[in-house]
Amino acid sequence: MTTTPRSAGRWGRRLLDLVGYAVGSTAAAVLLTAPVSLAAGRGMVGVKIGLFISGVVCVGYATVLWWPSRSEAGTDTAPNHAGRGGRPTGFEAVLDRVPPWKWYGLDPRDRVDPGTKLYAAGTLMFVISFLLEAAFGVRA
Repeated sequence: MTTTPRSAGRWGRRLLDLVGYAVGSTAAAVLLTAPVSLAAGRGMVGVKIGLFISGVVCVGYATVLWWPSRSEAGTDTAPNHAGRGGRPTGFEAVLDRVPPWKWYGLDPRDRVDPGTKLYAAGTLMFVISFLLEAAFGVRA
């Protein structure tokens, strides 16, 4: 199977959408947990724990989004997990205003579904939480 430049560009924009959402969600989790952790006197340990808990929430919510509904259980077609009527979510709209995403117009129908993005974000949060402990020695 050959890939045309047009489809390669589409997949590149979809990959940028997925990675950008994961990085943006992880950055938001750090920005939300860091002040609380510092105020509580936990430092980077609190950030590590906050990232882990945020990762659990993201993966759990992604699982809920992927769970088939009763109406889809009897159909032979693949379910549409977008569930947003072709509109970007609030967080996607924020990311769309930040470079490099604002330079690459991505049609909302071509976006990666929210469950996949949340799963990728949760996985990135787990990886960074693990690296904080294993590579940088942040321990409780």
